[in-house]
Amino acid sequence: MQLAEALIGRGVDERSDIYSLGAALYHMLTGKAPACDFSRIVPLSQCGVPVSRGLTRIIERMMRLDPDDRFRNGTDLRMALERGLALRGPE
Repeated sequence: MQLAEALIGRGVDERSDIYSLGAALYHMLTGKAPACDFSRIVPLSQCGVPVSRGLTRIIERMMRLDPDDRFRNGTDLRMALERGLALRGPE
């Protein structure tokens, strides 16, 4: 989904894919696709979904409108996920 970049007049790069993955995770967790109007996207933290605060912050960062506010690349995202999962400990 390159909608975010189109809205702010930017080209697509790895961060576009990060947005798309975040939007897919949001959809899977909430059962609702994120709104196309970025001002109307309900933050995951307000959806009542039983997800850790760390994972919520990661997904919300993946879906930020400005690509500069997202993870720079898949490696940075993976590292954030690994840190977040390590903090939870074994289930």
